[in-house]
Amino acid sequence: MLSWSLGPATGGAVGILFYLATTLSGAMYIIGAIEVLWVTTGFTLGPEALHMRLFSVFALIIIMIINWFGMNLVNKTGVVFLVIVILSIISILIGLLTNHWM
Repeated sequence: MLSWSLGPATGGAVGILFYLATTLSGAMYIIGAIEVLWVTTGFTLGPEALHMRLFSVFALIIIMIINWFGMNLVNKTGVVFLVIVILSIISILIGLLTNHWM
């Protein structure tokens, strides 16, 4: 679609950059999620670099399994993850309000 509106050279360049940005952002999302879990639980399997890599690979395998079974499972798990994110945002707001008044 980009190459139709911008031409093949510009559309290809923008498409490649978009692909790379999406791939790298997925890796950063996984590392960020694992770091949050590590900070909140404190669970480790050794040195920080080792357990971050192990848990990141485990999270990537779970995401690959979800994607392997198709869009139907992705849509169902998306709702679960949305509820988790909404509960996290609500807990942050409750924490801010209760900390402010204490």
